[in-house]
Amino acid sequence: MTSAERDDQATHSVRRPTALAFSVFAIPHFYYHLHHLAGTTTFEAIALTSLNLLVAALGIVIIPITSLRDRRDRRRNVTFPGAGTS
Repeated sequence: MTSAERDDQATHSVRRPTALAFSVFAIPHFYYHLHHLAGTTTFEAIALTSLNLLVAALGIVIIPITSLRDRRDRRRNVTFPGAGTS
């Protein structure tokens, strides 16, 4: 097994839990800033809201992508530690 394959296996096993933990933080963080815009300029409010939405969406998008990759890998009979059984 090459170094790159070991790195891919290690990355694969932590991808979904990391995205989930990231979303647990990012979604309430977005909600907080959405409802606490007093004292900001229009530009700041738009930038803060849109960038926080982008960050919150990032974690949400990674979770299904990871699930699709897991399903594809299972069909190819590729197993990674922590990814479940084939």
